Amino acid sequence: MDIVAKKEASNFIENYHRMLSNFDFSKKSQLSEEQIVELLLYRDALQSFWDEECSNKSLDQSKSNFIRLSKEIEDIDQTLKDNSVAIVESIDLEKWRSKIKPAEDAWWWYLESEAEQRSLWFKLDWIWNLLTGVSLAISASFMVSIYSAVSMSDANFATALSTIAQILGLAAIGGGAMSNRGQEMVKSVLGSLGISKKLFAEATFVISFAFMYGAYYINSNLDNHYHDSGLEAYKAGQLSEAIGYMLQAKEMNPDGTHYDRWIGKAYESLGNLGQAGNYYLQSVENGNFEDLNSLGRVHINKINEITAQPNPLIAESYLLLALQRLQTYETSDALMYKVRTNMGWALLNQQKYERAKSYLEVAIERHQAVESLQNDKTQNNMAYCFLAQLEEEQKNTKKSKELWLECIKKARPEFVHQYNWFMKMKKERIAYCIDTSHIVSGFKEKRNEHAQSFCAKVKEDLGSPSHESNETIEIDVKNI
Repeated sequence: MDIVAKKEASNFIENYHRMLSNFDFSKKSQLSEEQIVELLLYRDALQSFWDEECSNKSLDQSKSNFIRLSKEIEDIDQTLKDNSVAIVESIDLEKWRSKIKPAEDAWWWYLESEAEQRSLWFKLDWIWNLLTGVSLAISASFMVSIYSAVSMSDANFATALSTIAQILGLAAIGGGAMSNRGQEMVKSVLGSLGISKKLFAEATFVISFAFMYGAYYINSNLDNHYHDSGLEAYKAGQLSEAIGYMLQAKEMNPDGTHYDRWIGKAYESLGNLGQAGNYYLQSVENGNFEDLNSLGRVHINKINEITAQPNPLIAESYLLLALQRLQTYETSDALMYKVRTNMGWALLNQQKYERAKSYLEVAIERHQAVESLQNDKTQNNMAYCFLAQLEEEQKNTKKSKELWLECIKKARPEFVHQYNWFMKMKKERIAYCIDTSHIVSGFKEKRNEHAQSFCAKVKEDLGSPSHESNETIEIDVKNI
């Protein structure tokens, strides 16, 4: 290195040192972006000059000067690196890199990594990244539960849209947290939103936490959505849909104890007593003692697979247990009416007339106690029908007819097998005049003129001592 080159190199290095010394890095707000860019461009010029000098073959003649000048440059560069945090926070290096297109080994244009190593703020990024990973893991567990429930049947548009949004969000944030490529993609998005690089880790955590909360909210409330949808479907008579919704609600909330009851009611409405009994039993096992009544009602007509006959003794056992439990825990007259009605039905099928009559008469008293209430929840009122049949079998014709009239007026069977009882008793004409709007909900009771005439004739025959003739029945049936 000749004297001229040595002097020129010294001037370059001295200017570089002077320019860097002019910065007060302790006052970040006063740092000028223009000055910083000028400094980095000067560092480019210094590097170009130094590379040219290093390629000079005469370098071997002045190794001591080369080593000394190299050490001076390294010392000044170290000062630049030591203040990398202030530089990164004061200038958008990525923007200037896109304009200037510096060489990849021009490290002074890539001070972000240096700043991350030196900044206490950046050193804490591992905590935010850890929290991001935890949030993603929790979100994923919620999403698995949501997907399992949604995939059980077709989701509506809103549910599908929210689920897709969750999955896409998790994929984006997950990619950012787990891979270099993903990190660059997330940083690009955050940068386009005007978020400082200093806050990238924190912003990523906030987004992942938001997704976690969204997944938690959906996971916590989707069972209520499905439950409400199931109730609406049940009331509209859409029983298969009601079962599907309740199963989805149960998938979302396995600890929920009220879904089994409605699934059982839907199956019972469809006449599938086997499945209905299974779900009522699960409901009872979960502590819902009132469903002992439903379990007993199902077993009155449920056919045993081995004997091909119903076993009313099993029904009687469940209903007796229901009375015992409900007398302790339940004070609802409406529910106690139903239990006593079903017990009377089970005993009637066994021809245990005295006990059956006792239960049915008490049931009717219970019904009369709540009948005047504005919100009558007894619904089926079948006790009058069962007691009418009992009196008829005991040859109490007058009393039987009075009760049949009350049966036509007040009975509201809820399930097909209750209605089928009229057919078994050969009371088809009375069955036709019964209000069946509670069987497979959604049906509105509305009789045409011929049906009204037919039922008026049935009531007239029950109100007189004479029996209806077969000819009259045929005429009326043809006009219905």
